[in-house]
Amino acid sequence: MSSFATVLLVSPCRSSVVTVVEEAAMSKLEARFNDLESIALYRPWRLASKRSFATREAAEQCAVATAAASGVRARLRALDAWVDGGGGSCPAIGSFDDPRRSLDGLTYVMAEFSNPAKPKKRVGPLRMMVDTGSNDCELSGELINKLGLKPFETALFETAAGITTEAPVFKAKIHVMGREADVLLSPAEGESDDDDSGDDEDGGEEDFDEKFGFDKTSDDALLGHDALAELGFAVDCRKRELIPLPQEP
Repeated sequence: MSSFATVLLVSPCRSSVVTVVEEAAMSKLEARFNDLESIALYRPWRLASKRSFATREAAEQCAVATAAASGVRARLRALDAWVDGGGGSCPAIGSFDDPRRSLDGLTYVMAEFSNPAKPKKRVGPLRMMVDTGSNDCELSGELINKLGLKPFETALFETAAGITTEAPVFKAKIHVMGREADVLLSPAEGESDDDDSGDDEDGGEEDFDEKFGFDKTSDDALLGHDALAELGFAVDCRKRELIPLPQEP
């Protein structure tokens, strides 16, 4: 008789996905998820935790409760604390075959940047975090230098921690999903000690990051809402992907 497992996989950008799998297929699970194009932006995926059950229905009930939690640590707690028969409606068989149904994390997109004055100077493709709470784009100082951009002004920016800083502003061209637009760039903040991505306040943050391979530094690039508007994209928060809007003539 087959047994089943509720599985939590995580990626270095603090994203996670919940799935249900037969125990006999566990040895190939990581490889299968790392081959999936629908969640390729977040890889590499690795196993974080699992619970075994006698039936698929029981495993899916646990998966529903685990997927309802937000944040990697919250999902780990939910999976570890699950008690058989703990409630929660069971979805249709096979509903956890689509990893995007239980994907949790930020929205990412692949993008390239170029120097408007020297189009051959280009960086990317690179994974870019979508942040609708930011106006402009951010790019690491190393990549800004590689583009050969020169600042045209300085501006004041307020960080997520409420700290106001002054930074140079650059003009660049961004290329996303076949579209391009002129955008304003500021240097990425770099390492941030107060960024826990919404997870709990427990100690051992460094040990936790080391265990699961989470990045301690900011992303190389960030896509703000002004750039999204110029490019003509909306954000599908449920699927964590960009939706092309009809472009004006």
